[in-house]
Amino acid sequence: MLGDFRLAQRGDTLEVSCTAPRASVDGVAFKSVDIDIFWGEGQIDLEKEGQLRSVRALPGARVVETLPLPAPGTLVRAASRAEVGGNQGQRTLILALEAQTPLTPPLELTGRLVAEGVSLSWQGPLPELVEPPDLGLAGGAPVPFSDFFSGERPTSETAPPSEPQEKEGEPEAGGGPDPEAPDPSDEARSGEEDEDTPPEELLRTHGFLVYRRPQTGTYGGPFNREPQEERELVDRNAPVGATACYVVRAAGSVDPLIESLPSNEVCLAVRDITPPSPPTGLAVVPRDTGLDVVWSPSPSLDLGGYRVYRAAGGGDAEVVGEVEAAETAWHDTSVESGVLYRYEITALDRAGNEGPPSGTAEGRPE
Repeated sequence: MLGDFRLAQRGDTLEVSCTAPRASVDGVAFKSVDIDIFWGEGQIDLEKEGQLRSVRALPGARVVETLPLPAPGTLVRAASRAEVGGNQGQRTLILALEAQTPLTPPLELTGRLVAEGVSLSWQGPLPELVEPPDLGLAGGAPVPFSDFFSGERPTSETAPPSEPQEKEGEPEAGGGPDPEAPDPSDEARSGEEDEDTPPEELLRTHGFLVYRRPQTGTYGGPFNREPQEERELVDRNAPVGATACYVVRAAGSVDPLIESLPSNEVCLAVRDITPPSPPTGLAVVPRDTGLDVVWSPSPSLDLGGYRVYRAAGGGDAEVVGEVEAAETAWHDTSVESGVLYRYEITALDRAGNEGPPSGTAEGRPE
């Protein structure tokens, strides 16, 4: 099946994308797939009067093609189909958008690590709402979505053509019924529709969309599932231990998708910077051979160990020892009789973060 067919405006270009099918309807795996992309301006028959671009793709690959952006206000329609060995699959439903003056991209994107993840902030004007395209015909009643996407204006003398029979080894249909004979119950689409698309009641919103990619990967859909007006966002699911890269786009619409060019890119090495909780119950017990420093464990789940601080008399505290996470005591043998010592304990996590100190406890060797 030719899946996830999309039409969008991104900056000063149009973008069409789809996923190439892997196998035929009877399970025969493809070695390669030709993707035919049809597009045109206005209400024309795309296959007869529109432009065609054919792209060869590997089975299952995501195909993304950019097309020239016409003048603002121009209605653009596009469709696609797969072809293998001369056998053509069904054409997708026709998607439509109205070309817009390119939106102003966000500026000065910055990122920093915070306890919750990666905090992002940026500048730039909030984009205005882009209304969906007018799919009616000039001088007549509006065309129903299902009829508009067939590519022909219906008349009482025109009956929809019969659905073609699939051939063995033919690519699967992409996008539902034959677009030349649409099911009136199908809801026509004018933009994206997949798991990354915001809920129905949010399809007309506008604002900023934030994208993330791994250091060696590519950008997919936005990870904030709806545009936002705020110019800051915390990525709470940033991959710890890896480098994450971000861009922000201004979106005037999500259905169809009308976006600006991306902001500057920001990449950060994501790591845990949240310090562990301190130990409690610190006490010092004199022994014949020195002082025992004991405490109750830190409740942090990623505990890596403890660090022992000591101050002699009224001096400053210095590190005098470290113990493993399983230990809750440390024996100090480097003390002098009659000197008052003050101790503090901090917890360390496995990422090397040091937490705040425990309370202090004092002891004097016997």
